[in-house]
Amino acid sequence: MSQIKLKHSGGNGVIIAAPSSNPASDRTLTLPADGDGEILTNVSRKGFFARQTTAHNIPTGTFTKVINLTTDSITQNLGSSFADSRFTVATGQDGVYFIFGGVGIDDIQRVDHVQIKFSVNGTLQTLMHEEKCQFNNGTTPNLIVGTGLFGYMIDLSVGDYVELFVFHNEGSTEPTEEDRTWFGGFRI
Repeated sequence: MSQIKLKHSGGNGVIIAAPSSNPASDRTLTLPADGDGEILTNVSRKGFFARQTTAHNIPTGTFTKVINLTTDSITQNLGSSFADSRFTVATGQDGVYFIFGGVGIDDIQRVDHVQIKFSVNGTLQTLMHEEKCQFNNGTTPNLIVGTGLFGYMIDLSVGDYVELFVFHNEGSTEPTEEDRTWFGGFRI
């Protein structure tokens, strides 16, 4: 068994001793001012990030789930539960998360807008972000409108799932722009 003695500048110290058997995983030791320690397990931060790989059509006038979102190797290495363009909180991953996303919609016309919201367990949340196509020239533009980054903190429990939804009022079905569409989050 290994030991380390950490000496405080005031002269007293703390001895840290490894357990007699190998722990199942790495542990973090936090020492408060009185020197009594507590082993905290499961302190790793979980996160996910997914990019859209293929555009899909969004009908006008309705919030629609953003699909074709694929995680990268960073998310996979964090052990997050992401499938079918949905993040699900797994056992041991509950807590407060910062979730974020952005969506681009093609061919938005003058004074039309694009909104994004998150859905938790199938219920659209109240908070949303909106970008308007502000174009006052005499011609009708066909602009790509991106929502930019939208995010906030939310408390999630085991089994909760979060999805990204988008809305536009262009008047016809329009495709997403995959290079401007993403969804992510991390536990804080």
